Amino acid sequence: MTDLLNDTIAEYLDASARSLTSVDRCALRRAVDLLLDAYLRKSTIYTIGNGGSASTSMHFAADLGKFATGDKPGFAAFDLTANTSSLTAWTNDEGWNGVYSHMLAPLVREGDIVIAFSVHGGTEGWSGNLVKGLKLARERGAQTIGFAGDGGGQFKEVCDVSIIVPQVPDVLLTPVTESLHVSLFHLLCTCTRRALSSAGGHSDA
Repeated sequence: MTDLLNDTIAEYLDASARSLTSVDRCALRRAVDLLLDAYLRKSTIYTIGNGGSASTSMHFAADLGKFATGDKPGFAAFDLTANTSSLTAWTNDEGWNGVYSHMLAPLVREGDIVIAFSVHGGTEGWSGNLVKGLKLARERGAQTIGFAGDGGGQFKEVCDVSIIVPQVPDVLLTPVTESLHVSLFHLLCTCTRRALSSAGGHSDA
């Protein structure tokens, strides 16, 4: 048992380190630029996710509203998964698959950003409600950012920027991917905080 646990610790930490250093840094930079542009235009950001990724979605929206801008007013950021009454009403009446597109329909506008979190990125049978929400956002002229693992799934097609956690063994796919999504959105918030505290509030070219 001791060897099994030691091996699991080593495997998890090694996979996390390997994946984190292999994330596409250009995608991270594009996401930061989209966020900064949205902030300067006073656009709204909506976050969505299922399961463990719902808590990541809530956490990101909270940090965008409080931490990510330093001593400046926060982003106008709202997490849809935290609206339990609306979420369950749409699910009860119209089904789970369309819940986020229904919730976004009266809200999202051109220039807004919708950010989704999913381990599988909306592959067949997984998180189709996120994909439908992202598609509606793009139809409205909003921009989309997807955090995924497992190759990115449909997020690669429906997101303007896809931030994909790579190289995770199947047995560790969910825990490592979900954990690194938190690390990566914290990185985005740190970047926007630094950029907005610099002269003019713009990121360097």
